[in-house]
Amino acid sequence: MSEAAISVKTGMQLDPKLLDDLQMPVLQNIPDLVNVNVWKLKAVVGQPDLFPLEDDEVEVALDWPEGVAGAAERHLGNGDTQQAVRLLAQEMEAPTPDWVAAKVHCLVSNGELHEAQHYLQNLGDDEKYGLARAILAMQNQDMLTVSEGLDCSRESSQNLVTWQYFNGLRFVVQGRAHQAGGIFGRIVRNAPEHGLALFRLGWLAKNMGDTARSGILLEQVLERSPKILEAGITLTELFLESNMPNDALAVLERVGNHHPAALTPWVLRVRILMAVGNTSMAAEIAEQLKQQRPDDPDILMLYAECEQAAGRPDAAKAQLLQMVDRVEFSQKELAYQLLGQICQNQGGQQNLEQAANFYEEAANHGELQPKNRFQVAQIKWQLGRLQEAENHFSKIDESADINVLLAAATWGHQRNMAHAKILARWAKMTTMNTNLGEQVAQILANAGL
Repeated sequence: MSEAAISVKTGMQLDPKLLDDLQMPVLQNIPDLVNVNVWKLKAVVGQPDLFPLEDDEVEVALDWPEGVAGAAERHLGNGDTQQAVRLLAQEMEAPTPDWVAAKVHCLVSNGELHEAQHYLQNLGDDEKYGLARAILAMQNQDMLTVSEGLDCSRESSQNLVTWQYFNGLRFVVQGRAHQAGGIFGRIVRNAPEHGLALFRLGWLAKNMGDTARSGILLEQVLERSPKILEAGITLTELFLESNMPNDALAVLERVGNHHPAALTPWVLRVRILMAVGNTSMAAEIAEQLKQQRPDDPDILMLYAECEQAAGRPDAAKAQLLQMVDRVEFSQKELAYQLLGQICQNQGGQQNLEQAANFYEEAANHGELQPKNRFQVAQIKWQLGRLQEAENHFSKIDESADINVLLAAATWGHQRNMAHAKILARWAKMTTMNTNLGEQVAQILANAGL
């Protein structure tokens, strides 16, 4: 998924408009999940305790390295990479393992992976630099090297905040969320200025379904360590999942004040504004982003989507056609899909013919998704190409969203397509033993399936 996408879907939901009209609407970015403001739960739950240690664990006193290395690590733990860069700008003639670890950590945090690799290679293969090697390996997802580096530096470095933090990340990658939470909690108790550890606690709580705790912890991160961009983005997603777009926009504004050059907050803001119907402001921001990044494929796609949402389909089509003609443009599949949606929404035989062609062109540059496959089947049927419609319809598989399965099953059954019964069976199986099961079964029963 591109940087512009919003990761807000947490489960299956029914789309009443889709089921009523049996047409495919533009995808909605903000699902209607819960209407309760989870942060009002603070009055009930209070400020949560940090993740506890296991009963048989002993609290370990953690500390920072001495000198400049320790000062740099404090800045890195708080998300302030530039301050760490300044502290470590002057090299040491005989760097200590702590200095090397801080230097590599700084380079990695600044996105300079090649430089970090080169720096370590020049130091030779010495076990005392195990923590530094683990830090670089973590960024490369080389978990064997991560484990080797942490294990060989355990005796000398396990009381350091940074060693514990990367050990916690190792547990996260291994799927050992509870152990990781225990480590991050220990770090925050010993070094409350370590905003990244606090962020990881909030992130873990979100992924474990503890929305109230996650929201509180992430808000604390923004208060203490506003330069940690990931915390703002994660809190934005949490607000969206709680159907609170205005609060999400407020978070993005706060994040933008500390990260004016970061693209993600602006893209998220545009998508949320489109979703809540403020297309004029969304288009204005998209226009500014396009002027700043005229060759960025994600921004160009976002701009075209805004033009469509603002009721300027011809302008959106012109932009998209210009983009797909460029050999180096990397988003052709998405561009052709959007062209298909625009033409389909415009209606009329000529536009429907174009829509079908655009959807099939999208398939030539990728894989036609079930939603688009259903759209092509509908268009072919409207054009009287019944066999082509059935061919496309029969290729809709069980990977389709529940809304697509239901709408396609009902639509196909009304047209005596055999594949409709298979889609209905998949819809029932997908929602079996869920809170949607009875509703889905009732919808299909009413349709005669």
